[in-house]
Amino acid sequence: MNMIRNLGLTAVVFGVMLAGNTKATDAEVHTLKLTHAMIVAGVDLHAAAYDIRWDIEGTRATVTFSQKGHVVATIQGKCAVFDRSVPADTLYISKHPDGFPTIYALGFASTNKGIVFPLIQSRSQPLADAHAFAYFAQ
Repeated sequence: MNMIRNLGLTAVVFGVMLAGNTKATDAEVHTLKLTHAMIVAGVDLHAAAYDIRWDIEGTRATVTFSQKGHVVATIQGKCAVFDRSVPADTLYISKHPDGFPTIYALGFASTNKGIVFPLIQSRSQPLADAHAFAYFAQ
């Protein structure tokens, strides 16, 4: 009986170790259209269409923004679980304490999981356009 209990405990510990070392890559390229300039983790993104991809390793995530095949920004973030799921890939946008429109998280479609980006002070003057709008192209 103790042998079965030890085997079960070993399987649980092994499963937790595997979950902590999980690596996931979103092979799909997602198209993001920003209608106004924004900041993500201290990086300026101009109003434009971007191809984005994310790689997840454990609790860390790397999101790459590119245009016409050229990487414009690579942002590090942390995996998170949100209080509700979203029907489509969703950006969470707010005003940074400095007053700039900032992307602070990315929610994955049909789940309550996503990536949270760090808020970094990086500007001394506000962006010309204070309204923040973005959407993922279908």
